[in-house]
Amino acid sequence: MKYIFLLIVLYLTCPLWAQDEIVFTPINTSNGLSDNRVRAIAQLSDGRMVFSTEGLINIYDGTGFQTFTKSAFIFSISFLSTSSSFA
Repeated sequence: MKYIFLLIVLYLTCPLWAQDEIVFTPINTSNGLSDNRVRAIAQLSDGRMVFSTEGLINIYDGTGFQTFTKSAFIFSISFLSTSSSFA
């Protein structure tokens, strides 16, 4: 009887631990993404989202995309990291 009461209490309190509702908005080529096949997703420290697609890097700031080739993106990152080490 003790276990049944415990199970009822746990069952009734489980909704209290539920997560908040998550809002998901799909983003695709009609929103400016260069390709619908995304290979990797990352988030920058300033909150922007980075999507790697076939040959391109897409940076989404919440309103639109900036698109870079992977070689140009890697060059700009390596240039920033080497130039900031001399400051």
